[in-house]
Amino acid sequence: MNKMALTGVASNEMNTIEQSIQRIKHDLDQFEEILKRAESGHATVSFLNEKYHAIILSTKDLSQHLRSLRSASHSLGESSETRVRARQLHEQAMAQTTRIQRFGREVQRVSESLAHAAAMQGDRSAVGGGSADLMGFEGGPAQQQQVVLQIESEEQRAREMEALESDIVLVNELFTTLATYVHDQGELVDSIEANTEAAYVQVASGVQQLNSAVVHRKSARRRKCICALIFIVLIVIIGLIIGLSLRSNS
Repeated sequence: MNKMALTGVASNEMNTIEQSIQRIKHDLDQFEEILKRAESGHATVSFLNEKYHAIILSTKDLSQHLRSLRSASHSLGESSETRVRARQLHEQAMAQTTRIQRFGREVQRVSESLAHAAAMQGDRSAVGGGSADLMGFEGGPAQQQQVVLQIESEEQRAREMEALESDIVLVNELFTTLATYVHDQGELVDSIEANTEAAYVQVASGVQQLNSAVVHRKSARRRKCICALIFIVLIVIIGLIIGLSLRSNS
């Protein structure tokens, strides 16, 4: 491909990248407000994860265009204006992907906080439900349905955390593209790799914690059912004893 054609390709890619960066910046500004609403309880974690995932998907196209621009700008030479502008766009993209990474950690933190609060509420409900069962099984089916819904909710949160983990992997791909371009800035690349690895470890830990919460709730439900069964057996035995006593007296 001749120099004029390369210049045309690079120009088109830069215009596309610039528009993508502006769109991502706008989406992140809006997402920051959604994050605040979720943290205060005015937006669900599911909605939060859905919006974050949409932003992650938009970075996939940006990553592809950055690779294409990098190839074209290198072919045009070290001192070309195109190469200078390409570096500026990479720096702008780096700034936005750093925000994406930071928001990913915030989404994880909010998700874990709400999951912990829901688990605590579920434990209190289970204790209250157990008392009701021992006093005559009032509301038994409703209580069992509540336990099932709680377990399903926790499993959903675990799936959402796994999706968040996958999203961060996609962000890592974009970081890799940007880091390749700025390979001469060793400290910056090291910082990117360290932060990305830390985010991945934190999300993996969150997934493990939520999975443990699901196992705990299932175990609590089994214990509750066993206690109820033992109570029923005791009632039957006491009834038989009373019945036999009355029959012998008569």
